Amino acid sequence: IAGKGSTLSEGDKTDLQASFDQAVNSAQMATAYNPSNYLNFQLLGSVYQTVGTLGVKDAYSKAVLAYQNASSLNPLNPGLKLALAGASFADGKVKEAKDYANAALTLKPDYIDALITLSQIAKSEGDNAGALSYAETALSLAPTDKNLLQYVDSLKNPTPAPAPVTPPGKTKQ
Repeated sequence: IAGKGSTLSEGDKTDLQASFDQAVNSAQMATAYNPSNYLNFQLLGSVYQTVGTLGVKDAYSKAVLAYQNASSLNPLNPGLKLALAGASFADGKVKEAKDYANAALTLKPDYIDALITLSQIAKSEGDNAGALSYAETALSLAPTDKNLLQYVDSLKNPTPAPAPVTPPGKTKQ
């Protein structure tokens, strides 16, 4: 249903809301049933982060809270720090996203996904040199990864914006 985007019928919207409510309620019930299991909070964070991509208000901040709970229960899990980085970045909180991604790298210095996340954050800030540096570090850890090779190449050789087209009968000035 979510893949339909703006072409959702009213029935689809109702079904999507019901599915969202059920997923959130189920994840919340799991955290209430066993509040000492980090996986329950990780699932809740994942549900909120997923619906955040659909534009649900405050979903990313709720994802961050759930991931923080999960991370407090499992503080040495770099994947939870990276999940915090992703939700924070999606919520527009760039400094927090960097801090969480760097915390993931502190726990796992060869964490390729954290390096790529930092690269994407740097790129979003217009820091192509920083983005390239993180990407090249990731590539050094997995030199045969075709996707990483392509990503590094895209940073080294960004596609230029197309030249403006002059309408027929007009001359460039």
